[in-house]
Amino acid sequence: METDAAPVAEEKMETPTEATAAPVAPSTAGAAASKPKAAKKEAKPETPKEKNHTIVMVQTSKHDSTRFYFDHASQAEAIEGVLRMYETRLKELNPGAKTITYDLTSLTQYMDDLREINILSWDPTIQGYKKWDRKWLKAKLQELLISIAQPRKT
Repeated sequence: METDAAPVAEEKMETPTEATAAPVAPSTAGAAASKPKAAKKEAKPETPKEKNHTIVMVQTSKHDSTRFYFDHASQAEAIEGVLRMYETRLKELNPGAKTITYDLTSLTQYMDDLREINILSWDPTIQGYKKWDRKWLKAKLQELLISIAQPRKT
């Protein structure tokens, strides 16, 4: 999937880069590229929670027709998107259920059952996309579920 999906993701990247400032330089050509480069130098000292364009590539079975991808403005939004994708699948499997509960084990099993899932996240330090694998995504999903389950301090 990696070799086939990456070029598609790069083509799709042009649309969101017009709306987001961080990844403008890699997809912009000509005179317009000189302005974002100056802005990029100022953006480098941002915190790790900065908004970096992130692409999630998924293949649910061995058939190529089950490939899809979606993109988000940040890694955090992409991780939440993967969780929503799982919750949507649970709703499809249990259409009559008023409430659906799940735990980390069932989420992890869902991730393992996917034929392929990879994350590409824009990294301004290398001026390119960094690939994150299933193991990294599972750890981030676990962190997200823990943060959701913890009571909020008031």
